[in-house]
Amino acid sequence: MDSHTGMVVVLAVLITTTGCIGLFDSTQNGDQPYTTPLTETTVTSANEDALSSVESFRYTVDSVTYVSTQPDQRQSVTIFADVDLSSRQVYVQQRLSPTTTVEAFASPDSGAYRRQNRDDTVQYQQIPAEQVNETAFTRPVTLAAVDNLSYEYNGTSTDNGTTVHSYHAAEQPSSADTLGISLGVIQTVETARSSIKVTESGAIRSFRLHVTGTGPNNRTLIYRTTVQYRQLGETQVNTREWLSEAQREAGN
Repeated sequence: MDSHTGMVVVLAVLITTTGCIGLFDSTQNGDQPYTTPLTETTVTSANEDALSSVESFRYTVDSVTYVSTQPDQRQSVTIFADVDLSSRQVYVQQRLSPTTTVEAFASPDSGAYRRQNRDDTVQYQQIPAEQVNETAFTRPVTLAAVDNLSYEYNGTSTDNGTTVHSYHAAEQPSSADTLGISLGVIQTVETARSSIKVTESGAIRSFRLHVTGTGPNNRTLIYRTTVQYRQLGETQVNTREWLSEAQREAGN
């Protein structure tokens, strides 16, 4: 794969990316932020509304896939994005390996640029602004799995001083081959479990998904992903120090 192709593939990745049950009757919604049964639309709409009211946040995704018999040999993806909905500025970073990092910065004033640092060799590329859309980070694509799982309300707890409501989907066979989302090399889902923690405003605190499935050569694979939102209303998106250099290389 040449460097240009690799950067395009990385962009696609950048833009794309438990506890007990039964403590509360899932039909008694009371003051729950979400009404059960959960749907992707319910969760996404409430999260978008809550994030719009605070205007800024940090979004992180940590995903890993491995063969069940070889847990030390893993394919992992780690992404974080600082997002300011009011200024429409976004900074995204993805670490591909210990020596390779890809970043992207976008704002209405400067446009959008990508920086790749691999083995201390830096490359820049101007990209369409819509490919680093600030609103995309309010709608995690993995939430499509919610429609294929059955969640129950699990009460409240405290996370770093913030009251969160928990919803849990116990491990269950899946009737959907892929749960409606991309699972990499997993071709057929066997079982899945998940948990969602949300603030009282409806903003997602964390979304976790654990999938067991089969892949090439009928191997049993494990896929785990965690999406988190932090620093609600407190995130600052600063212009990157490399932006002027990226603009010069792009001829702007």
